Amino acid sequence: MVEPSPSLRSYLAAARATTPSLAERAASAWRSGRVHEAAALADAALATGLRADAHAEMHLLTARCEVMLGRSAAACERLRTEAAAIAVSSPDQAAAMLVEASRAAFMSGDRTTALATAARAQALARHSPPSVRIDAELAVGLARIQVGGEAAEALMERTLRSIATASPDLFTAIHRWSAALLWAEHHDDARSVLERAIEHSRSLRLLELLPIALDTLAAVEFRVGRWSSAEAHSAEALRLNRLRDAPFETASNLTTLARIEAARGNETATTERLREAEHLDSSGGLLLGYAASASALLELSLGRPDRAVEQLDRIATSAASSFEPGVFRWEADFVEALFRAGRADDARAALDRFAERAGGSMRIWTRASVCRCRGLLASVDDFDFEFGEAMRWHSRSPMPFERARTELCYAERLRRARRTVDARTWFSSALATFEQLGAGPWALRARRGLAGPGRRARMLEPGIPLSPHERQVAALVQRGATNREVAAALFVTPKTIEYHLASIYRKLNIRSRTELSYALSTASPRRNQR
Repeated sequence: MVEPSPSLRSYLAAARATTPSLAERAASAWRSGRVHEAAALADAALATGLRADAHAEMHLLTARCEVMLGRSAAACERLRTEAAAIAVSSPDQAAAMLVEASRAAFMSGDRTTALATAARAQALARHSPPSVRIDAELAVGLARIQVGGEAAEALMERTLRSIATASPDLFTAIHRWSAALLWAEHHDDARSVLERAIEHSRSLRLLELLPIALDTLAAVEFRVGRWSSAEAHSAEALRLNRLRDAPFETASNLTTLARIEAARGNETATTERLREAEHLDSSGGLLLGYAASASALLELSLGRPDRAVEQLDRIATSAASSFEPGVFRWEADFVEALFRAGRADDARAALDRFAERAGGSMRIWTRASVCRCRGLLASVDDFDFEFGEAMRWHSRSPMPFERARTELCYAERLRRARRTVDARTWFSSALATFEQLGAGPWALRARRGLAGPGRRARMLEPGIPLSPHERQVAALVQRGATNREVAAALFVTPKTIEYHLASIYRKLNIRSRTELSYALSTASPRRNQR
């Protein structure tokens, strides 16, 4: 073998010194949203001889990847084991690992482990820098919220005040816990920390944090009924992530936007966004849960419960099913889809599993949704109580879409019980909310309920009472054409199309293009032949 020259040896040594290590490449991949690559590089780095602090950092990074990929229980166990090994020599790092372990336990629904792990982190972080100490306090607050109590609320408020006046070195903590605040239904707190993170990220051009904060804020806004704001935030996040090599985060943005479109009943937009998200990352975990639950919501919106069941079965048979119930909010939809598909026994079994997982949770959505599902399945003597309990829980938190869905289910049960006057009250309330949100198919269901069973049956018949010209217009609109495009296709003026649409809306007792698409889809032979 020929020995390299001194100049070549010098060049090779310099190249090795400037080549990023596996650990550095793993951290870079994580910051860019390349979760699978980050996990593989971190595992490879752990197989090499790392310094103790770098070794701990790679275990922390690997665990964060495991959480994102739906392996929260494994991540928690890994971090608790590694933290125990370095608790004496490196208490700050051990505390940071236990904070992440508590978050993993939180996401898997293990309240006991989440609280015990967070308490241990807080004890270790007593003399740590503010970023570690506040991170641990927030972990304890969120874990305590799962078991309730005024002390938990007081601790959470105190910790959040610390974050509100914190320096930018706490941005990582804000990023990690903002989604957990959303799942814990601290919507105002989540919005506060996210808006602060967004403000500072813009001013400091922290492009790895900004899109994540924007998309999480979009999820908050969607849950509290600010759908236009949610769409704007998530769309901005999507534009930023498309500029980066961040497939996981881009896919996450797409599932957020898909859920908004699914609630509106926009089939084309929902399907396109979910198809792109799956192309970017189809590994499972968080993305599978978000994508499948959004797809199922679309099917429920469009009155296709059998298809909704198919989508939700994907979650039920995957690692995503172990996540805390408030993460994907899929189980209530599963019960309703099974019930509407005529599978009452399966719906009862799914409800039993949902109620057992909810356990002693104080989550408002979880409590309200369990009661709504019980109301759907209860006897004629018991459903009033269950829906009443659901409304009592809904009154504690502003989640208008979920409340209106409960009102709609209650109204439909009242109508089946021939309590028409009572049913109209709840149909009217649900209709007002659905119209304000822009949830077209849901508004149409409520309006049909108000119109009465005879009107509803006529509208669902294949022979919708439209003229030949109106049928042409309706078919083109259903495909997504604008008034101008329809006019060009039919060689008439846009004014003529407006006239035909007004007539169509009047005949079908609807008010929007989305409701028209839904009315036509429910009148299709495929649906009637089920």
